[in-house]
Amino acid sequence: MGWFAKPIRQWIHLPVASVNYRAASGAASKGLKEKPHAASREESDPTRLKRSRLNRQVGFASGWAQREARRIQKAITLLRPGIPGPGSVWADTGCGDGIFTSALYALIQPDGEIYAVDRDQFALDALARNFAESYPHATLRTLRADFTHELNLPALDGMVMANSLHFVADKAPVLARLVRLLKPAGRLIVVEYNTSQGNSAVPYPLDDTSFIKLAGQVGLREARIIAKIPSSFLEEMYAGIALA
Repeated sequence: MGWFAKPIRQWIHLPVASVNYRAASGAASKGLKEKPHAASREESDPTRLKRSRLNRQVGFASGWAQREARRIQKAITLLRPGIPGPGSVWADTGCGDGIFTSALYALIQPDGEIYAVDRDQFALDALARNFAESYPHATLRTLRADFTHELNLPALDGMVMANSLHFVADKAPVLARLVRLLKPAGRLIVVEYNTSQGNSAVPYPLDDTSFIKLAGQVGLREARIIAKIPSSFLEEMYAGIALA
């Protein structure tokens, strides 16, 4: 927060690049025999225990997700209160390097389906590779698109927008268009820095009070803040949820 190599199947459904990763049959060989008293040695190593707990929390992942376990766990902390359980179809809009995509998968696995949307094809390609390495069972579809324009996506059970709305000056018309993709009672989860003071990295901030107001403006209901964590960058991050 690597696995042995496994073959993957990949198919393309234009305009969405669909990557469906399925594990090869058969169990993986451990490669090394387990040594006596391994459990007692692990119990005496707090660092190893902490790392093991983080790995379990991000979905028994390895490779990329294991290296990013701390960042992914913070994202899980923010998203978890808004995720009803495994399964369903979600989009991560403005997914970037995929930390929140990974957190989302950890919370909706094993049968959940994710559409990862970003303008950066390089970032999407890296995300697809990272998921193949760390989550070979995941159903991940990548879409290169600008979320401020119409998106070609199916009806969604939920949408995550993590650190993406602070790049949009006029948020209401963009969000109004996006929430039309949600099914009735579909969930929008927004993650942002809880500040009203912008900078070059967060040019158009959206604090928690402004999120509640914005959700009402675009016709969402039951908007509320579901989680907050400290941030070394802008003091605090929050997650807010609203229903279609």
